[in-house]
This record gives sequence, structure tokens and C-alpha cells, in this order.
Amino acid sequence: MYEFFLNNKSFISLHSPTFIRKQKNGYFTLCDEAQAQGVVINNVTYHIYSKPDIGEFSTVVMQKISEDVNQTEEMQMQSDMDGITVDHELRITMLELGLEE
Repeated sequence: MYEFFLNNKSFISLHSPTFIRKQKNGYFTLCDEAQAQGVVINNVTYHIYSKPDIGEFSTVVMQKISEDVNQTEEMQMQSDMDGITVDHELRITMLELGLEE
């Protein structure tokens, strides 16, 4: 899995990014990570930081991340959302019963 950063902010994580490189004729072709100069994300082309320049495209920083890290973050977000929901329901119940915190 790969995480991509744009302007120092994480903006997407992908299992299988679409890697590209620029050919001598100026056209792009699909390639593997080792040959990649850029990546296409949501139909937008980006240059990968520290790779040869491919033209006037925004540069992204690419970082490999483990599945475990991503799953842990998703589980934490779900846990946080569950806590918010329970707290919200408790507050509604207390209001309905006319109780104050």
C-alpha cells in the first residue's frame, strides 16, 4: 500500500497506484514502481518526488505503508465514531429525561 502526500498533507492511500513514465517521444506509458516517474490518481497526473521531471505537474511524495498501519488507523477512526455516537445518544436521552450533566 502507498500513501501520497501533496503540499505536505496526506491526500490518498492506494493499494495499486497507476505508475507512469515519460517515453522519448513525449508520451506516457504504464510501468512498474521501479521505472515510475509519475503516478495517475483519479485521472490526474502527478510527478513523484525525487524521480526525473516529467513536465508541468504537481509533485507528490510517495511512501510505502504497511497494511497493519492503515488497518489500525481505520479501526481507531471507527472506534472514535462509535464513541461519538454513544455520547450523542446519551446526551439525547438525558435531555429527554430532563436530566442535566
